[in-house]
Amino acid sequence: MATDTGGALVKSLKYVSGVILSMIIILGAAAWAGDTRWVTNEKLERVIKTAEKNSERTANALRKQLLEDKIFELDQIPDREKTNIQRAVANRTRTQLQEVSAKSAEDR
Repeated sequence: MATDTGGALVKSLKYVSGVILSMIIILGAAAWAGDTRWVTNEKLERVIKTAEKNSERTANALRKQLLEDKIFELDQIPDREKTNIQRAVANRTRTQLQEVSAKSAEDR
């Protein structure tokens, strides 16, 4: 049974590319401001930390989406037809999803 993982992947990549572009713009502005000495080292470090945090949030969001897609895919297989490996993968994927969700909640 086919799922729309291609569409989800494209959506994820667009989201990630948007965040990366934003980070490049922020870091570029910070570097320009740093070069012209308009920004103190503290401000530059704050900008870098913010960019790192945004990058981590994006990675967590993408990971969460991929895990949800995998769970959806495995849930499409009737229980009586699932192999032990598929059951184990589904359980591990659910555990990973809970861990990523908890980390996302902590970051808010």
